[in-house]
Amino acid sequence: MSLYWDYVDNIYPWLDKSSIQNAYETLWVKEGEISMNERALHCILNIMFAMSCVVSQAETPLSRYQSSVAFFQRAQGLMSYELMELYNFEIIQILLLTAVYFQHDKKPQKSFRSIGTAIHIAQDLGLHLPATVESIKNPHERDLARQVWNGCIIMDRYDMKSRYFQCAG
Repeated sequence: MSLYWDYVDNIYPWLDKSSIQNAYETLWVKEGEISMNERALHCILNIMFAMSCVVSQAETPLSRYQSSVAFFQRAQGLMSYELMELYNFEIIQILLLTAVYFQHDKKPQKSFRSIGTAIHIAQDLGLHLPATVESIKNPHERDLARQVWNGCIIMDRYDMKSRYFQCAG
C-alpha cells in the first residue's frame, strides 16, 4: 500500500487515505464494522495493489506485469452489476482507477468506457453541480466529492487528448 500512496496517489488523488487505511486495518487487524461496502473495498485494494506492482522497482518487469494482472483480474472479478448499482464515491473511484490501469495496459477503448461510466455516475450524484457538493454537511465528504469529480474531469481531458493524438498520428 505504501507504494500506492507514495507514487500513484500523488498523480491520481481520488482515494481518501485515512478511510482506506482504516477500512483495511479493520478488515485484517481490528474488529468492527467497515465504513464502506466490503466488496468495493476489496476491489479498490486490488486495483491499488495492481497499480503498486506497475510502479514497483523491486521485481523484474515480467514479474511486476504478472502480479499487476493477477490483482487487476481479481478486482474485475469483484465488480458486479450489484456493486455498480450502488452509485457512490467508491464506484467512481474504482472506475477511475480502472481507467488508469487500462491506460497503462494500452487499452484506450476500455479506459474511455470506464471514464464515461464514472462521469455518468458522478453526474447522477450531482457532483458536477456546486450546489450539490456544497450541500454535503460533512466537510470530509464534501472534499472527497470534489476530488472525485476533479478526477472525472482530469481523466476525461487526458483521455480525449490521448485519443486525439492517436487519430492525428
